[in-house]
Amino acid sequence: MISPASFALAYALDWLIGDPTWLPHPVRWIGQIINGGEQLLRRFTRAPIGEFIAGLVLTVTLVGTFGFGSWILLRWLGVWNPKLAFAVSVYLAASTLATRSLLDEAQTVRRFLVNGDLLSARQQVARIVGRDTQDLDEPEVTRGD
Repeated sequence: MISPASFALAYALDWLIGDPTWLPHPVRWIGQIINGGEQLLRRFTRAPIGEFIAGLVLTVTLVGTFGFGSWILLRWLGVWNPKLAFAVSVYLAASTLATRSLLDEAQTVRRFLVNGDLLSARQQVARIVGRDTQDLDEPEVTRGD
């Protein structure tokens, strides 16, 4: 479990740097694995119950792998170098937060809408939501529908 001090540092780190694309980011890796896993698993089923089970398997596998892997990594680092383990735990916690990045993305969507550029606003809101945004009208873009 993360300490309040570690969480405060992780939150401050998220506010300071957000999620720069140049920095390795576990949540992005998870997103890429989800996309690949969905494509792979959909080859085997089209039925709603099959898709549900495939999604459940993918979710449990990913959460288990990344959760257990993070725990093992931090335990190993804690034995080898406790200061490095602390730094990595703060980084991992910060990578699960997205306050700064969400605000930055939302500001960009707003800027496009204020300038009347609905197409760009749709493309930008797609960076925040996990669905097709190409046919959204302005109120739907604003809500992130």
